[in-house]
Amino acid sequence: MNFRFLLTAAVSVLALALAPVSAAQPCEQRAPARPPSGLASVVARNQASVVTVLVLRAQRAPGLDPEGALYFQSLSGPASAPDPQAAARASTPERSFGSGFIVSADGHVLTSAHAVHDATGVWVELADGRRYPADVIGFDRRIDVAVLKIAVAGLAAVEVAPDEPVCAGDVVAAIGSPFGFDNTVSAGVVSMYPRLLPGGNGVP
Repeated sequence: MNFRFLLTAAVSVLALALAPVSAAQPCEQRAPARPPSGLASVVARNQASVVTVLVLRAQRAPGLDPEGALYFQSLSGPASAPDPQAAARASTPERSFGSGFIVSADGHVLTSAHAVHDATGVWVELADGRRYPADVIGFDRRIDVAVLKIAVAGLAAVEVAPDEPVCAGDVVAAIGSPFGFDNTVSAGVVSMYPRLLPGGNGVP
């Protein structure tokens, strides 16, 4: 599967807005969005596509997320000095959780790059409880996206939003499994698009 297509699908899904399915048009010309109550049906249709990503890795330095330090360095200051206890922690594995979603019926899954880039083992747990070992196909730490592959077919892939501009005020939702809480839903609106973060090298 084309990696660029998967990254495009990730942006489209994460910007899933309750806009009517129609040809792309400028924000000011769009018909009014459906009421927020329609969000429940969108969530229901996509819950089966949301997965939990279980990761085994060598212990990271306490309070230091290497990916976060890289991405937000201009906000948080220079990265910390090398940790003399890093070798000792490397011999003791740690477990962590992440969220992801299925983008193809043949087992391709999108998740965060910072969750898996240094993993020694990755598993994907589906919404129905089935669990499969996963291969890390690739990742881009700059935009924090990774592609996993599990050996199973016939999966429910997430719906991809229409190819329309993302507009300030669009209703959006995030479905995930933070800290193991499956299918947690948070909703809000797009504050601005594109929003460029300091140090993000132009990544919205």
